[in-house]
Amino acid sequence: MTSGSTGDAKMIEHSHFGLVNTASSFMLSRGLDEADSGGAMYNDRPFSWVGGSVIYGLLNGDTRVFRDGRLTMKKDGVFGLWKAVVEEKCTNGFFMPSTILDLIENIEEITKSKYRLKAILTGGQMISSQIVDVRKKLCKTVVSLYGLTEISVVTSIELDPSTLPGTLGSLFEGVEVKIVDSDSNTLPRQQLGEICFKCPWMLKGYRKASTKRRNAISDGWMNTGDIGIIDIEGNLVIKGKAESVIKRHTLKILSGDVEECIATLPGVKRVVIIAVPDARSNEEVCACVVLDQSSGITMDEVKTHCKEKLGDNITGYAPTYYLQFQVIPMLGTGKPDRMKIKHDALELINQKQCV
Repeated sequence: MTSGSTGDAKMIEHSHFGLVNTASSFMLSRGLDEADSGGAMYNDRPFSWVGGSVIYGLLNGDTRVFRDGRLTMKKDGVFGLWKAVVEEKCTNGFFMPSTILDLIENIEEITKSKYRLKAILTGGQMISSQIVDVRKKLCKTVVSLYGLTEISVVTSIELDPSTLPGTLGSLFEGVEVKIVDSDSNTLPRQQLGEICFKCPWMLKGYRKASTKRRNAISDGWMNTGDIGIIDIEGNLVIKGKAESVIKRHTLKILSGDVEECIATLPGVKRVVIIAVPDARSNEEVCACVVLDQSSGITMDEVKTHCKEKLGDNITGYAPTYYLQFQVIPMLGTGKPDRMKIKHDALELINQKQCV
């Protein structure tokens, strides 16, 4: 099953042959020596999701350490997570990006155990540059994976400070990728479009899915709904979801680029960029930001930073609305609850509680 983070959980048909063969690639993606097999992997994703499937651990001879993932999503949930990692002597861990940010936020308390993992694996959403900071304290390496339930894991990259946000890394053997426009025409390198994959272990089909979802598969290619580019060197770079492109007047603004700009500002703990409807411009850019109160940073400083880096909110890409949140609403999947965020943001805008 898919996670249903878009509000539409889907049943995906796979063969055992397909999952076992993609698992071989998944093990190679970990960036670990052969001697690391037979360790203990912490992963609290549900067993019914590809990211939580027991197949990967079984084939690699790993012990699977898990608990109810909803505990991790609670405030201070990472303390229980790290306690389990230490007590069970985990060698590796699969954590959602939001969980890694929680670990970084509580790094002084977490590092009292003086325990380090060999590798942290992550994926499931755009990876910000902040994620790399966890490597200094909690593990030797951080590996970002990209995949969907429909195609499983297809790329991996070992993150370091020089890794550009959105870089997906190397394709696994047997995987093909192309970028297409809205009419499914293949685009040349460096042109932005929707990312499509083809691989031997793709889904067999959907069960009870909408016509739109079934049409995402055409001529053996899976349209992921993500947008990105293949650069001149052949690197695949994701820019966000197709629905995350904000259309303000004639500009198309990538929410991921705006999020990364704000996230790099010291004192910003979390940021989510959403589109809000506007009668005049079609859509406006709204920044929902959680600040570190101890840093002394203000929303006015965030606004100034965006103006310097992104230009204005007319011909540039800067947000029109800046809203301060105490916490960012999250789904049980570990991803931001964008529907709830948008609902709360519109209420705050209507109350004129924005900068």
